[in-house]
Amino acid sequence: ERRIAAIWADLLPGVAFGIDDDFFEIGGHSLLAISLVERVRRATGVDLPLASLLATPTVASLAARVDEATGPPRTSPGGQDSTCLVPLRTGGSRVPLYLIPPAAGTALSFRELVVNADPDQPLYCFEPVGNDGRAEPHDTVEAMAQHYLTELRVAQPDGRFRIGGSCLGAIVAWEMARQLRADGSPVELLVFLDPGPPHSGPGWSYQLPSTRSFGQLISSTWDIVTSGQLLDAARAVWRRNAFDRIGRIHYRAQLSYVAEAIEGLPIIWLESEELARDKPEFLRQWRLLAGDGLTPIVVPGTTHDGLMTGQAAEIRAMTEELNRAMDAVEHGRAI
Repeated sequence: ERRIAAIWADLLPGVAFGIDDDFFEIGGHSLLAISLVERVRRATGVDLPLASLLATPTVASLAARVDEATGPPRTSPGGQDSTCLVPLRTGGSRVPLYLIPPAAGTALSFRELVVNADPDQPLYCFEPVGNDGRAEPHDTVEAMAQHYLTELRVAQPDGRFRIGGSCLGAIVAWEMARQLRADGSPVELLVFLDPGPPHSGPGWSYQLPSTRSFGQLISSTWDIVTSGQLLDAARAVWRRNAFDRIGRIHYRAQLSYVAEAIEGLPIIWLESEELARDKPEFLRQWRLLAGDGLTPIVVPGTTHDGLMTGQAAEIRAMTEELNRAMDAVEHGRAI
């Protein structure tokens, strides 16, 4: 705890904190989180995934996680060295919602959603394979879905499957539902959070988005270097560039995926005002696949980038709509 507290003090100069204060509530953010895990690695020899900061955002809990990590590794049902299922919130009486982040995203993508979600709603996230640098990322949507389903079936043995995803994560959730249906398993609910288009389906296609430009890379690198953590900048930049590589692999997987129609699936579709205005074809294309089960909800005052980068006010607005929709589902009302 003393070593980790000293790291926090360096990262958050002038900020008073105790061992039970939340890193993100006292000024921590994603760039500092990258430096934090690097400093912890150097101080303890334990290489924690970024997603671990969601479950262990305090000095006390992070120290306990470091102690735990020196013991036998956790194993997943699929035989990986560690499970990719990250608990975001385990409390609550409702059926858990399992979330999938956007391309190159992590469980940290959902932190603001967790903060604002109904406290009775358990939430879990599938951390994409490759984010910890210990394995190659999945290069097809089908492989992502199959891997997550292996863990979902163990985590939710009663077969009550509620799956959601953000951008690319929504497409992976769709493929998970397709594979479940193919096995004769029901799917209770899908939740789409500002999804991208089904890039290939009945009669349409979509161009692969351009990867990050050199200027964007320099900008993000400069953000890290000027965050005050010069000693960790090189490794932090390496990790950031690794996420860029994962993002390109994910985008190619999204482009090559051919979505199949699934009738009768209830879908809560939460879309930014920006995409609803500028990309109305996204909703039309998904309706061709989903039919009447899709319920669209446009979140006023939101943008795609704002929702994908965790802008607090925009995530709060989206989560309020999600809470209302999930409450309607829970009580058998129309959304």
